[in-house]
Amino acid sequence: MCVFALGASIGSFLNATAYRLPRNLSLIHSRSRCSRCSTVIPWYYNIPVLSVILLRGRCRFCLVAYGWYHLLIELLLGYVALTVFRRFGVSSSGLVFFAMFSLCVAISLIDLEFKIIPDSLSLGGLIAALSIAGLFSLSQVPWWVGFQQALMGAMLGAGSL
Repeated sequence: MCVFALGASIGSFLNATAYRLPRNLSLIHSRSRCSRCSTVIPWYYNIPVLSVILLRGRCRFCLVAYGWYHLLIELLLGYVALTVFRRFGVSSSGLVFFAMFSLCVAISLIDLEFKIIPDSLSLGGLIAALSIAGLFSLSQVPWWVGFQQALMGAMLGAGSL
């Protein structure tokens, strides 16, 4: 249950990231606010999954609908966290898979709404993935793609665009 809750919390953060990043709002220094009435959302109305269900996907103060996709993203990340944990346990491999999946979700949410992929996510993800491939190839994880293969894949992917 704790793993699901952690995954759902990260899903909630990804929802906030997808809203704030394209609008140049701080991910760290600002509290969650209603997009219509700008009321700061108290922590007890900001609990992943539970708050969306109890508030029926609406702001507690002005009743504007947030959209049920927030709940879907939280449930999805909770499920993925459980699946990765069951498969890999608490390991660097599981953390990498979950982090990369989360990055893809954040990019997808932003792309669906704004038709952009922020460089901070795509280039940051590329650097992280290549670094991780290099570290894993040094530790000789047998099933992991090596650095050269990862670099070739990145070049082919970028070249095809």
